[in-house]
Amino acid sequence: MVFFWITGNVFGFILQRARFCFTASLRDPYLTGGTTLTKAVLTAFAITSIGFIAIQYGAVSKGLPMPGQAYVVPISAATAIGAFMFGIGMVIAGGCASGTCMRVGEGFHMQILSLFFFVVGSSGVLMILDGGSLTLSLREKRSIFRMFLVGPELL
Repeated sequence: MVFFWITGNVFGFILQRARFCFTASLRDPYLTGGTTLTKAVLTAFAITSIGFIAIQYGAVSKGLPMPGQAYVVPISAATAIGAFMFGIGMVIAGGCASGTCMRVGEGFHMQILSLFFFVVGSSGVLMILDGGSLTLSLREKRSIFRMFLVGPELL
């Protein structure tokens, strides 16, 4: 638990000092002409893509199924509607989740309301997926942690 607390604080500090926001990285080139944040996001995508390719190669070379392929579903109207609703929410909130957390850390009090409803919405989805309960067993929590750490197929 201490590791997660320290890691969260370090990443939060970096995000706040860098004013890192995915929404701003796409918005700023059009509004202000600034592309520094866009370049940072593209660099982050490139680095994580290289890391994910290495993970996939390592799994396939050992004869294991390729991680990250179990939950790929076809694009449907639900995806388009969800993306549209997500975009409206980001406009109303004034940014994405990382931007909202960054602004809360900077003292923007209105963003606390956005953060509150972000947590409520995320908890609601978790409750739906968890069958109406927010209580997960220790085994389920470890399984979720491993899924995000190593991929769902390597559990």
